[in-house]
Amino acid sequence: CARARQPRVAFIPTGSELVPAGIKPRRGQNVDTNSLMCKHLLIEYGAEPVVFPLVHDDPVELERAFEAALATADVVVVNGGSALGEEDFNVKLVERRGQVVHHYIAAVPGRPLMLAVADGKPVVDLPAPPWPPTSAPNGACSDHGAHPGNSAAPPPRRAGAGDAAKTSIPKMANIARVHVTRDDEGYAAHFLDFKAGELAACMTSNAQRVSPLGEAGWAEGDLLDVELLRGEEFVDQARERLKRPRRCRCRRKPRFEGENHGFRATTRPLPTNSRRPASRKGDSEPPTKQRLE
Repeated sequence: CARARQPRVAFIPTGSELVPAGIKPRRGQNVDTNSLMCKHLLIEYGAEPVVFPLVHDDPVELERAFEAALATADVVVVNGGSALGEEDFNVKLVERRGQVVHHYIAAVPGRPLMLAVADGKPVVDLPAPPWPPTSAPNGACSDHGAHPGNSAAPPPRRAGAGDAAKTSIPKMANIARVHVTRDDEGYAAHFLDFKAGELAACMTSNAQRVSPLGEAGWAEGDLLDVELLRGEEFVDQARERLKRPRRCRCRRKPRFEGENHGFRATTRPLPTNSRRPASRKGDSEPPTKQRLE
């Protein structure tokens, strides 16, 4: 039988503050990392990504890129401008060009996400920060079957014990990244917080969890259903790294050794080019005063 054609998904990064990857950003600029992440996520989902060049926050440029994407792709994904700010032109563009199906989902992060239809093609407007674009495509594509032709098995799910108590917003589905480890008693789930400076750890975590609506939180030790983003072998490797003792990478010996360790304390000699002359035996006045006389 003939193999189904891979759907072409256009990705349009928007934002006047963005610069391409590989260019050092100046003050007030950010590197466009979402294009790279979403490109490889789409490939993983079985789609053919078409990544557009950066588009500034200009209504004319945005409309030109949007029309080109509709003409060449089956699905259009716009990144940025999904809120209701003064420079969020993408919402107005999609409303004028197509029909908005839903705006502002009950999930965090990524609440301003928008779903629409234009020329009979699905349109998704993702929020700009790097964390929502990694979570929203996963939920939109993986859970709702928006990636035809991809026969990959769904990610494995495990029940892990929460290592700390957490609170959640009952009206929102909280998309959280989790670091899962395993021992003789089972799996343990450590929840990461990108708002507390753990963004890098969130991006490299090995699991995630979407809290169900109505959940107000959990207590330490409660079993929680988490989705592994990597194979079981990576969970084992992470556990092995935690067991290894830390080694000191410092190769230089300390300048002063304490007596408690059985070493003799050493002192550094004074520099020979000192500006203050050394005092001599029998001097009744300070050397500075003698020099002034």
